[in-house]
Amino acid sequence: MVYNGVQDRAYNTAVIATVRNTVELVDGYIAANDSYPYRNPGGSATYCATNDDTCQFWGWFIGGRSTALLSNLATIGTPPSAPSGKTDVGNYGVGYEYDPSATWNGQPQPVTIVYSLKGTGTDCGLPNSNIGTVNNGTIQCTMHIDGPST
Repeated sequence: MVYNGVQDRAYNTAVIATVRNTVELVDGYIAANDSYPYRNPGGSATYCATNDDTCQFWGWFIGGRSTALLSNLATIGTPPSAPSGKTDVGNYGVGYEYDPSATWNGQPQPVTIVYSLKGTGTDCGLPNSNIGTVNNGTIQCTMHIDGPST
């Protein structure tokens, strides 16, 4: 049991580092271009935010790579790959959700980063992150990204 706790903390540390890196790239892109790194002209879209083929959260798969998203992030730095492993409910990866109608605290906020950690705690490990759901030893976290000035 102690070994599993150590493994879980190591996994969570790797996921948090990946999310931090991804958010820095997204924020850097917004600062440099006054635009989100990916906006779907047709409405909502969800992709892996990392250099991975697939991501999964609560049993639904996120479409794999978005060449446009990753190419835009690469103008700021190297998009990371998600750490290997899955949570107890099979979640893995880091997702980038774009929904032009989304709001957070009454403000438009169309981009959300989604990730999952192992455990049942109350902390998603990063400032401005929020717990969406805790289920069967998995914490699903979201981080809303402040948008461009325009």
